[in-house]
Order: sequence, then structure tokens, then C-alpha cells
Amino acid sequence: MDASKNRVFYYHADAAPIGGHFTKPKETILHSHGSSSLAQAGGHVTASAESMNTPDKLVSFKKAYSEIEGKVSKTGSWTTLVTSVIEGLNVWTWSKRIGSLQPFQSSIPAMEVIPRPP
Repeated sequence: MDASKNRVFYYHADAAPIGGHFTKPKETILHSHGSSSLAQAGGHVTASAESMNTPDKLVSFKKAYSEIEGKVSKTGSWTTLVTSVIEGLNVWTWSKRIGSLQPFQSSIPAMEVIPRPP
């Protein structure tokens, strides 16, 4: 039975590659970049942002983008796919880098945080 013909489904999906609030070394709000939100009816949406560097040089990235797709599959089930990517992210405090994101070398998309050396 095709569930999509007998029921109503409202999609709800959001993606925000970067955004936040720092309290140290000083109060800094990092506005969202490359964010997207899927309409309740589903469909496809993308957003992107190119190179950004905060005025205090606390955070920088080369590219941020997101993509969301909501659709009914061939079997009649509702599917949602959300992708959120940030490339070249660096987080600094004073003159020392405290971390960066690098892709894992595997078949499963994932990220790891590379902390600063002791």
C-alpha cells in the first residue's frame, strides 16, 4: 500500500553549517552562514556562503553550504536527506589555533575535530 496516497506528511528539516555564540576570549556572535530550511511540502533547497573571516579573526572558513531534499520514494515512503558542509574551518583564540575540522579518510562522510597541540 502506498502510504503517501492515504496520509498527509509535513516535512521539517533545517541545516546550518556554522553559527554560534562565543563567550571567550571575548563575547562574539557568529551569524549563521549557508543555512537552508525545507518547505513543509518537501522539495529541494540549497544555500551557500563563500569565504568568511570574523573581524576579530576568531573564526574563518573557505566555504559553507547546505542541501535538503524531501520527497516520496518509489516505495511510497517519505524520505528526507540533509547535508551540511563547512570547508576550511579554523577557530583561533589570540594568536593560537585551537582547532580545525578535517574530513575522515573513510567511506562514511564524517568529520573530526583536530585540537591544538598541548
